[in-house]
Amino acid sequence: SLAIFPNKRFIRLPNVVEEEKLPVELNRTFSPDTKLPHFIMPVRLCERIKGIMNFFKAIGSENVKRAIFDILGDGNDEEMIRTFIRENGYENNILLHGFCNMETVNGYYKNCDVMVLPSFSDQSPLSLVEACCKGLPILASNRCGNHYETIEYGTNGYTFDPDNHREVKDAFEKIMGRRSEWKQMGEKSIKLFEHNFKQSVVLPRFIAAIENS
Repeated sequence: SLAIFPNKRFIRLPNVVEEEKLPVELNRTFSPDTKLPHFIMPVRLCERIKGIMNFFKAIGSENVKRAIFDILGDGNDEEMIRTFIRENGYENNILLHGFCNMETVNGYYKNCDVMVLPSFSDQSPLSLVEACCKGLPILASNRCGNHYETIEYGTNGYTFDPDNHREVKDAFEKIMGRRSEWKQMGEKSIKLFEHNFKQSVVLPRFIAAIENS
């Protein structure tokens, strides 16, 4: 039998970033068309959860070589991923930088063009919020729990089902095809951040909701 639960009233408190360490990136610049764009991937090197190799297999060799992918993170699958990179000749396109502190991560955010999060499973990754804060277009798996608040499909980025390789490839090619619009897409990301995650907005909203409950 099905259990029936009465409706509950929820008070929303989203995952927020340390804005003093990761300031909003206004008026950012993007790589010129004469250079390969940089895609940042702040992920733990755990293939079963983060789907790193799955993403690259899905978009295909030709697309991998259209960009540089800066992967920030360490994990148990590092050697397996390094072998994958070496066997496919991706040494100039997929770069493993290991664990990075927030100052270093902020530097990569400032100098990259698009954020990618290809996870098979991710409840509420803070990296999507960080990407919005830094004014980046976003390409992310629809398994990321907070993609609803951080991505407006076709406006500031694209989502995909990581198990559907055709869909992953299509999303990558769509965002690459809109390179001239990345600045506008990034500006939309900032607007989403300011509405859904900025501390000066969401904390008073949370307090007011508690006081009115």
